[in-house]
Amino acid sequence: MESEVACGREAGLFARAVLRRFPGLAVEDEGRLNDEAIRERFLTQLFTLARFRQAAKADSLAALVHFHTTHKLLLMAQSEKALREMGRLVANAAHRPLLEVIAEYRQLLQQALERAARRTAIVNVLQHGFGYVSKYLAAREKAFFLQALEKYRRGQLPASAVIALLRSWAVRFEVAYLLQQTFFEPFPDDLREPLDPRSAWERGVLTTSGRRKARS
Repeated sequence: MESEVACGREAGLFARAVLRRFPGLAVEDEGRLNDEAIRERFLTQLFTLARFRQAAKADSLAALVHFHTTHKLLLMAQSEKALREMGRLVANAAHRPLLEVIAEYRQLLQQALERAARRTAIVNVLQHGFGYVSKYLAAREKAFFLQALEKYRRGQLPASAVIALLRSWAVRFEVAYLLQQTFFEPFPDDLREPLDPRSAWERGVLTTSGRRKARS
């Protein structure tokens, strides 16, 4: 989710051909997966669709509701419009055949995952999540988070740094709603590339005090 530009490009020729034949699959050309942003977007799509297939196999409204609930922040980042439509669909699902609801939900989910999450949408999700923990934080901690969020908005800090900070508070304060959100770990963390030793944190962009670190 780090690079909107890289993620926003269309898939390669082979991937497009596969998608024409099998719409709704998570498909990407192997060479493009060398790009970290494209790879993370692909893995997010792949594992989200896999989780949905498991929910659909359960053949129960409760499983669909659970999937929707645990993916709200992820879907908010992908498409607020789709999230609203999916929410209405789930809310009224009891009055329609379940298989019909699942098929329509699947289509909306696939559409929501087609494009990369925009930076502005991710900022919105992080602000939304921050609302669940802000009441527990000191003024200095709140200011630090907002500074980090602004640096991400400007492209000076990766989304992963701000997401990790918010997630740490969700764990610390045991915020159940946030802890169940797949937004924080859309795919297994061990599939991520090793961190760049010259990360924004180590370069001194931010320190735990929220101020620039003096250069030696």
